[in-house]
Amino acid sequence: MSALLLSLMLASRPTVAVEVHPDPFVDAGDHARLTAMRGWLVRRLLEEGYDVAAEPRGAQGVVRVRAVPDGLVVSAEGRARRSFAVEPGPDAVQRLEVLHRAIQGVEQACDAEDAIAEPEPGVALRFVDAPADDGLLEAMAEVGHHAGFTLSARPSSVDTLVCIERRGALAEVGIGPAADDCSPPQLVVELGDGSPDASRRAARQLLDALRSPPEPAGELDLEALGGPSGRELLDAPAPSVTRERDEELPPMHGPPRAEARLGASAGVAMRGRFVDPLVQAGWRMGRLEGVGGRLSASAVPSSGHSVLVVDLRLVIGPDWGLRVGRRGHLDVAALVGTDLHTFGVGDRTAGDVAFAAELPVTYSIELRNWTRLHLIVDPGIGSSSWEHRVGLVRESGVDWRRPAWRVGLAVGITHGWRIE
Repeated sequence: MSALLLSLMLASRPTVAVEVHPDPFVDAGDHARLTAMRGWLVRRLLEEGYDVAAEPRGAQGVVRVRAVPDGLVVSAEGRARRSFAVEPGPDAVQRLEVLHRAIQGVEQACDAEDAIAEPEPGVALRFVDAPADDGLLEAMAEVGHHAGFTLSARPSSVDTLVCIERRGALAEVGIGPAADDCSPPQLVVELGDGSPDASRRAARQLLDALRSPPEPAGELDLEALGGPSGRELLDAPAPSVTRERDEELPPMHGPPRAEARLGASAGVAMRGRFVDPLVQAGWRMGRLEGVGGRLSASAVPSSGHSVLVVDLRLVIGPDWGLRVGRRGHLDVAALVGTDLHTFGVGDRTAGDVAFAAELPVTYSIELRNWTRLHLIVDPGIGSSSWEHRVGLVRESGVDWRRPAWRVGLAVGITHGWRIE
């Protein structure tokens, strides 16, 4: 019942157009601020269930945001007209007030039953297995202002559906009728680092694809075009084609599927009631989402009253990675290797070796350009516990002791390179 009520509420919302009018007597910074505000407002109206047309003639109402010396004026015009003043303030607060007044004005002045003078083709963006890319939606609203498309919050069967599946800094894009749900990927768009400029470039690529969608390939009648018949082509000898090395066509790259990644981190290692410093470095190679291999090295320094200890660990093994949301990554590994327990008392140094195993879990957030900030929880165990006493006899007091198990907690940075 609640789903039916929600669908009826969304279906009754009018299509609106959004215009901004900067103050002509202020600097260009205010123009840029209002242009960015328009993209933000369009995105938020889409989230509220309103379709947003590029031009007023394609809408049932118009929302206008006009800059004045003492703030902003938000007006909504449809069957009636409503205007609201928005006082100056922090940009985030002012935007929320503009959104509130815009929705209030549309509800009071516009009617979804009114006819649209010149309906525009509807386009809806869907992000596959990921949250919506706010920057790309706002860029679509900005660069598509004069493209003649209505951005649809609730696409109908006759609208065009753009399905975007992010693959690192690239995205696979399928374009087709909304009635057919997501179409197979037809092009690859570079999303870049998520900056406003990169989002605008990606939005322009999407608009170009919407203006000239790929047409299905058909049979080419060479004879109708004045060329040779198919039989003549079959009977003709194969041409000899040579190409200089420096004229070879560059390879085409799709979304990245595998990577090599180098990282370093620092934190603490908890061994029983003792907490010691932990330094780690690692190398990973494998699929972005799936199986890979990892090599990890770590050092844990500690000390007693008369002994200095450094525990070194080198482990290797498989791991499994998967994407979490738009920028998150989760990796789980099973590693085995060796512990090298080194210690020094005065001028004397010695060491011992034991078997080691770890099950690290890593959560990372992509910052930009294949660089990630990561948090590691690293439980591990060795085949031996370690103990050092003050004297040479067993009855002497214990100077230093650690159990065989430990739990590491570290924060660090990794950087990766595409290898496939």
